[in-house]
Amino acid sequence: MSVLHLKTIAASAAALLVLGAATAAAEPPGSPPLDLGVLPGDAHSEVIAINAGGTVIGHSYQELYAKHAVKWDSAGTMTQLATLGGKGSRVAAIADDGTIVGYAERANGDYAATRWDSTGKISELPALPGGKTIGAAAINAGGVIAGVSLNAAGQSHATRWDGGGVTDLGTLPGGQNSWTNGISGDGTITGAAVDADGVVHAVRWDATGRLTDLAPKGAGNSTVADSNDRGTTVGQADDAAVSWDRSGTLTRLAWPSATDPSWTAAVSQDGTIAGGGYPTFGKTQAARWDAAGHLTLLGRADADSNASDINAAGTIVGQSSGFAARWDSNGVLVDLGALPGGADSWASAINDHGTIAGGSRTADGKHHAVLWRA
Repeated sequence: MSVLHLKTIAASAAALLVLGAATAAAEPPGSPPLDLGVLPGDAHSEVIAINAGGTVIGHSYQELYAKHAVKWDSAGTMTQLATLGGKGSRVAAIADDGTIVGYAERANGDYAATRWDSTGKISELPALPGGKTIGAAAINAGGVIAGVSLNAAGQSHATRWDGGGVTDLGTLPGGQNSWTNGISGDGTITGAAVDADGVVHAVRWDATGRLTDLAPKGAGNSTVADSNDRGTTVGQADDAAVSWDRSGTLTRLAWPSATDPSWTAAVSQDGTIAGGGYPTFGKTQAARWDAAGHLTLLGRADADSNASDINAAGTIVGQSSGFAARWDSNGVLVDLGALPGGADSWASAINDHGTIAGGSRTADGKHHAVLWRA
């Protein structure tokens, strides 16, 4: 693997800097949000993810420490997901076939990594020998699940569940802890691991479990945000938005300021990246990098904005000027509005059909999960 140090590629990255002019308010507002509601007795709800069929997963809660895993079908009907005998549960990801992963509480108060099938049936994922599970974080179309478990020594290790088996993915030499946050269609798992000096490294495991350290030599902390099935991984290193190709070669993404932070949020299958950063001190702005690395700043220069997700058509969603926003592939901004009387809103996820899931504050200040239909 040839991993380039950030300083050696800064000049080539700067050559790709294009301050594209995104068109603000060039379209009428999008369709009004659908309030997905809350479970009886709860005040708030939130979205975590949406799949290709429009099923949304998230949580309903009265207090942040006591969340209940729920799913909403494409019509907005909510179902509470089962636990392992306890009260609490959390979801992390949903596959297109409706399988959901996360963690749930047992009757004794412990939590364990769990899988819910498309009918809502729950099963506990197996633990590492002598250890216990913590949670599942991601699932691919083949049903392979990535997450984190405690090993027999009590260390947090990245874990893969495949065909009923469990695999300890290990960590960096001299380090003790690792975790996962994504998995691609070919079984490549992304996450992070802590080295012997306590530095967090972005890492990747291939389908055989072989670990690749994605961090530049001598760099500070680095993290992974997302990856696609073509081998592109995106994240942040030394407070800069970066991408890695299939071989692990790092590219620092172009940004107007060499000293202010930038970051990535998601990457589409064609390699288009959504993210944001501080083009100038004190003001965040959403951004898009095309597959060649050219940068377009989105949102309004005089208002804070950020991007959270992107779909196959290149549509990006996030927030601009305090409200949920959608940018098409040309950078045209659509204000998605909020629930009646709501002071703000945000778009968290979009599927390839253009359905958007996110949240909005209600007139009485509660946070509710919402849906914007394509």
